[in-house]
Amino acid sequence: MWILKKLKIDLKLLRRVDFILVLAIIVISLFGVINIYSATKKTSSYYFLDRQVMWILISICVSYIILTIDYQRILAYIEYLYLFNIVLLIYTYLFTSPINGAKVWIKLGSIAIEPGEFAKLIITLVLAKKVQEMNGQINNFKNLCVLFLYTIVPTILIAIAPDMGLVLLIFVAVLAILFISKLNLKIMLSGLLVLFISVTLAWNLGLIKEYQKQRITSFISQDSDLNDSNFQLKQSKIAIGSGGILGEGFGKSAYIQGNFIPESHTDFIFAVIANEWGLLGTIVLLISYGIVELRIIKIAKNSKDISGTIICVGISATLMFSVYQNIGMTMGIAPISGVTLPFVSYGGSSILSNFAAIALVLNVGIRNKKINF
Repeated sequence: MWILKKLKIDLKLLRRVDFILVLAIIVISLFGVINIYSATKKTSSYYFLDRQVMWILISICVSYIILTIDYQRILAYIEYLYLFNIVLLIYTYLFTSPINGAKVWIKLGSIAIEPGEFAKLIITLVLAKKVQEMNGQINNFKNLCVLFLYTIVPTILIAIAPDMGLVLLIFVAVLAILFISKLNLKIMLSGLLVLFISVTLAWNLGLIKEYQKQRITSFISQDSDLNDSNFQLKQSKIAIGSGGILGEGFGKSAYIQGNFIPESHTDFIFAVIANEWGLLGTIVLLISYGIVELRIIKIAKNSKDISGTIICVGISATLMFSVYQNIGMTMGIAPISGVTLPFVSYGGSSILSNFAAIALVLNVGIRNKKINF
């Protein structure tokens, strides 16, 4: 009984929940569920639909638990969660078998967990705590080194897996956090220059795998040949273009039902949406994402402390870039990667980490009263 009492939210806090943000997330998630069903019903019946619904229900329960705990208390123990995630990333790299060329999954029976999905959120939380402890003085060399070390360790473990899509998301989130924390512009530009040189060296020394190079070169020269990356992209473009303004109708597209688009329920689900719901459906989806971003930014601006602001900014940047990267790669305006469409693509780890992220934003929002001394 005492556990139930601990998990009870005060009604005053509950009234402060941003229900517009909650509604937008529910709409996007339900839209994702029905499109996953449409993309897989011919080959897998209700399998992927059932599992996605299961993960959404689990994620809602986890989100509620997160809401009951003051985010400052969560930050107090975040280093332990950070270390646990590092252990999982090391275990994944050393003791698991590669799936599609990458060691990113830990299998627990019929369930597969991707530690890297949670790493991007945990890094945001760790940086939020550290910047708060530093009183925002991140231009100090020692403080900057601390932030760098907390970021680079999990990022390297994810990069060698390899999962460059997640590395890119972490980079964008950290960049946004450093910017909002008022990192000196000269230091930021110097860091970007070092990063560019490092990537160039990695490319020429063979540290970047051949299939990753192929994705980048295919993006630059999309009509060069019919390798796997170009095939996926061309199929995706055909599906998006044939959807027109109103789409071919839910579950009625011979192109989607014929399974012509690889990974149509995960990485390329936007092509399914554009084909079956048309331009109108994609606009509704993008407006929903826009509402989510605006509500997160509003909560960030009203946060009572720097850590709350950083949590919201890091999550906002990750979400916004995920949407751009996923939709962009289906249209040929971004390189193909394993970045999923938030709340829409199939995947338990992705759904759980995204719901947890929104719960943390709501957590900041309901506890945004300024502290008066």
